[in-house]
Amino acid sequence: MKSLQTRSAVTIAVAVIAAAIMAATIAVGLAYSSSSSNNNSNNVMTMTDGNPMTNNNNNNKNDYYNQASTMTTSAAASTFTPTNRTFWIDTIHLDGNANIHGDNKHPPEPFPANVTYPKGGGFVLTPPDNKGAWNFRSFTFSVSQIVVYQGDRVTLNFVGVQGTNHYIQVEGIGSFPLTRGQIHTVTFIADKAGTINYWCHLHMPNMHGEILVLPRPAVT
Repeated sequence: MKSLQTRSAVTIAVAVIAAAIMAATIAVGLAYSSSSSNNNSNNVMTMTDGNPMTNNNNNNKNDYYNQASTMTTSAAASTFTPTNRTFWIDTIHLDGNANIHGDNKHPPEPFPANVTYPKGGGFVLTPPDNKGAWNFRSFTFSVSQIVVYQGDRVTLNFVGVQGTNHYIQVEGIGSFPLTRGQIHTVTFIADKAGTINYWCHLHMPNMHGEILVLPRPAVT
């Protein structure tokens, strides 16, 4: 009887110990599950709001945009650095040849009558000769429009190509004669934004050109 009671006591003790161990195991499991849940929640929030990789990507993008902005500013600074600009301007005339009788390549073209052209020598109409050939001439510059930036050092080379005589004026710079085969050079600093005109006094109004001086943007 005494042995049976001892065995029962041992069995109860073992059961109690096993229950305690099980309870401790469950408690540890719950704590781990709670911790994992919190971590997962944090991870979800991090994924939603930006995980470390996303943050690094954003930082890399910001660095890229900052560098790009710096490069753009530097490029603008180099783009608008005052430079030496050189241009060649030919004196030319355009000829329209025709014949009142026509030929094997062109139909007859009547001579324009009662037409008034602007005064100044820029347009010349030559009446028909004894074979019916006539001509219309228009003087001009090639090139007739130039674009530079404020502060540029501008060099203009005027070349006498067509037309026996010209008398050219560059606004604010001076005037000079020019004949066929001659080259006359003027150099100046385009210190003010605006327009600088040049023209031939003998062939107005169409033998005219302009230099557009753009303001230099401020580099920040």
